Amino acid sequence: MAEPQPALKHLLRLAPALVGALVFAAAVYILWHEIGSIESGHLSRELAAIPATSWLLALGATALGYATLTLYDWLGLKTIGVRLPYPLVAKSALLSFAIGHNLGATWLTGGSMRHRVLAPAGLSLTQVAQVTVVNSLTFFLGGAVLLGGSLVASPKRMASVVHAPEWGVSAVGLGLLALAACYLMASVAGVASVGRGRWSVPMPPPAIAAGQLLISCADICLAALVLWLLLPASLGIGFAALLETYLVALGGALVTHVPGGLGVFESLILLGQPQAPRAPLLAALIGYRIVYYLLPLALALGAIALGNDWGRGWEKRGRRMLRLLQPLLPLLLAGLVFLAGALLLLSVSTPAIGDRLTALKAIVPLPIVEVSHLVTTLVGLGLIILANALYRRVESAWAVTLGLLGAGIIGSLLKGWDWEEALVLALVLVLLAASRDAFYRPGSVRDAIRSPLWLGVTLLSIVLTFATGLISYADVRYHQNLWEAIGYHGDAARFLRGGLLLGATGLSLVLARLLRTAGEPVSADSIDGDIDAAVRQSSETTANLALAGDKRFLKSASGQSFLMYQVEGKSWIAMGDPVGPEEDWEELIWAFRTRADRAGGRAVFYQVLADGLARYVDAGLVPYKMGEEARVDLGAFSLEGPRAKDFRYALRRGEKEGLSFLLVPAADVPALMPELRLVSDQWLGGQSGAEKGFSLGGFDPAYLARFDLALVRQAGRIVAFANIWRTGEKAELSIDLMRHTADAPRFTMRFLFVNLIGLGKAEGYRWFNLGMAPLSGLVAHRLAPIWHRFGHFLFEHGERLYGFEGLRSFKQEFDPVWRPRYLCCRPGPRVLAVALTDVTRLIGRRRADGTRPGSTAPPDLRIAA
Repeated sequence: MAEPQPALKHLLRLAPALVGALVFAAAVYILWHEIGSIESGHLSRELAAIPATSWLLALGATALGYATLTLYDWLGLKTIGVRLPYPLVAKSALLSFAIGHNLGATWLTGGSMRHRVLAPAGLSLTQVAQVTVVNSLTFFLGGAVLLGGSLVASPKRMASVVHAPEWGVSAVGLGLLALAACYLMASVAGVASVGRGRWSVPMPPPAIAAGQLLISCADICLAALVLWLLLPASLGIGFAALLETYLVALGGALVTHVPGGLGVFESLILLGQPQAPRAPLLAALIGYRIVYYLLPLALALGAIALGNDWGRGWEKRGRRMLRLLQPLLPLLLAGLVFLAGALLLLSVSTPAIGDRLTALKAIVPLPIVEVSHLVTTLVGLGLIILANALYRRVESAWAVTLGLLGAGIIGSLLKGWDWEEALVLALVLVLLAASRDAFYRPGSVRDAIRSPLWLGVTLLSIVLTFATGLISYADVRYHQNLWEAIGYHGDAARFLRGGLLLGATGLSLVLARLLRTAGEPVSADSIDGDIDAAVRQSSETTANLALAGDKRFLKSASGQSFLMYQVEGKSWIAMGDPVGPEEDWEELIWAFRTRADRAGGRAVFYQVLADGLARYVDAGLVPYKMGEEARVDLGAFSLEGPRAKDFRYALRRGEKEGLSFLLVPAADVPALMPELRLVSDQWLGGQSGAEKGFSLGGFDPAYLARFDLALVRQAGRIVAFANIWRTGEKAELSIDLMRHTADAPRFTMRFLFVNLIGLGKAEGYRWFNLGMAPLSGLVAHRLAPIWHRFGHFLFEHGERLYGFEGLRSFKQEFDPVWRPRYLCCRPGPRVLAVALTDVTRLIGRRRADGTRPGSTAPPDLRIAA
């Protein structure tokens, strides 16, 4: 059983999500506290009371606002030096902002739509990202000027709302104005760019910077005007006062990353206008959501669905819209399911509406009401947990979530006739059912709690449910019999019993996370004739790793090529480039990425060569240099001259010490296996680790019997051996497993290598592969990637841990030609760190039979033994 993993190591990763969740929870509580006493009928009357002229003016302000938003993209493209027709830019901006405003994470959702529209015009993904960053800077510039000016001009009102001194509010306003001024001054001063590295964008000239200020101020004012026009004049809220509150609410909504700032924006508006009656203010906020958010979203989706061709039928247009939105569906539906679960937990922790319970009493037996409350509690928690699995596109989670939503609908109706909740759940259920194709990955719903982040979110939801219930029933006097009290109006007792059930479930989840066992042993595919034939025809000796018996295989459609891989954690790790004709490589790389994606994993290609990097980049992967491989040009190698004096000395000294070199054919290797095992065990006994595998072979009789063997004998006794890797058409010769006895002369391995190189030269091979020198050839320049600088530091200062420089120096004696090897994975330092960790684990992981395949040393150390 694996040891429990400490939760503290995930604290930094959890912190941003937990802060956002806490802010969202606080906003939900504030919103419930502010509007809890409003009856739905009263709110409907307030909405109906908004004059038609106000609706029309709000629609006009929305149209002007979205027209202004098109200038964001126009200025952004001018900033990065790209010119495109304005109609195309306007289409991109309108679709991106309409979708991004509602789904949240505008840089991702809006950026994705922007890329879909502008990519056919030649705009790269990097340029789209730069435009998105410029848009964010533009928005911040206008917000800083408007809010800063408002706080400086009239600090008294905001100071009374936040209970802060007026000078503090003015200082914040001056700080915001200073930030905007610094941006403008940097533009005037001719600063080249803003940001660092790949996150930098060009600094616009002063004219464009001034345009950014004007456009963002106009955009924000028009958006706030939509809300102000829907407010009843009787509230007496001036536009300037509303604009200040609007900016603060908008900033708070952006910080939490809640889709559309739903709940957060409204709660901050209500807090910022404490003197205004709640019902008309909330009605105006609902109208604002409809006019400024939902209506543009509906028009955008309709435009995507219809496209430019009106003659292909509504069914085909609907499929087109779903196909365009499919990458966003898991995120959107996971968010809706999470909110549905949160709604149910909020419902079971607050009192039911009294007259509904009275009506329910006549038709629903009390035991059903009690059981429905408990079932709804578990359904709410289950939906929160499953939201993570839906985000990861797990197929089984889709089916289970549909069942829970159905149970939640029935439970909402039976526990208190909460038809509003049932309606929301039904809407989510319909949307989820219609999106079946978006969830295609195999997996178990149990995997939903394996994420430390989501486990923390789940536990936080339980805590917030308890807190809400304690506040809701603060006036109920606690006594021992309250746990057992049963009645139609026994909301407090039902909350206590449901809370106990939630606590027990949360404890079970924590225990399941901490006490989970390690993964299954590595399984391997059998080696058939296609694999064997492709290995024999390959020009790379590393293809022989396919014969080690510890890998899985992915074959091309032609059957002439394959890719060898294994799975460690969520990393699907391919060993080297595909083996076989290069015309099959692209097919195999994409097939491997697709297979890993369907399993919820990440594709990693380990020790690939530079020649095929373009294919991996096209597949969305980034290469990271792992080191350089030494290959001896056998045509140019010679034992003559001063450079070869150490080699001649090793041969003479070996003969003097009684060493002899022998080549044993593969058919004769099994007879030597007992003696070879003694040499191997003695060698392993002097090493610091155990057998390893994946990137090299191990002492496996079946594996060794596939190859010719190079032996070094002394007085008739084997003191060293190595299995020989060959390639088709004599392109390359190398060795894999290399072992020697403890009492072998210290120059034995040099003696072995010189003889092997002589053997390869005599047999007409082109290259002799000496293997990798890890971390060699990495650049230490200050402008080099951080991985290069870190690797170079380890190469220079990690000699005591690994012997990096000594290994390269040993191989350099053979005057080799160096060529780089790379690891390819998705971009990002965290992804690289996880990939390297999983590769290390895989190399040391046990086979299904309990043995560890491979050598103690990684493949790059085998030469220096």
